[in-house]
Amino acid sequence: MEANLASHAIASQRDLRFDILRNIRRPIQHLQLRKRRGKVRARGGERGAGQLAKLIETLADQDPGSTMWFTITVPQNCQLRFENTFVVVLVREKIGRYNASVALTGPSFEGGRVELTLGRTSGGVEISG
Repeated sequence: MEANLASHAIASQRDLRFDILRNIRRPIQHLQLRKRRGKVRARGGERGAGQLAKLIETLADQDPGSTMWFTITVPQNCQLRFENTFVVVLVREKIGRYNASVALTGPSFEGGRVELTLGRTSGGVEISG
């Protein structure tokens, strides 16, 4: 009976260790997948802003100090900026807002390829480029 209890305890520890590793790896794999998809074509300024907002939401679930990178091409007639919790895209007179659900700070970007650094802080996400 003791051998049976010991094997059950070992199996339970193994299951717990597997669950912990699976739950740790899942967000990391998700972040890496998002990072690979981070490149956006010039025509996709608004689509790219939506992807950026989703990536920021994912980063918001990470610990302060976490950093990610995102490469985006902002079309010549477009501006990318950050207001409160929104990634904002201005294309001529049209405005697109994408909620990232976390406080954002960062400069505006216009026309060109931008390598963004996204840094998780205790107060939200800080964007620089």
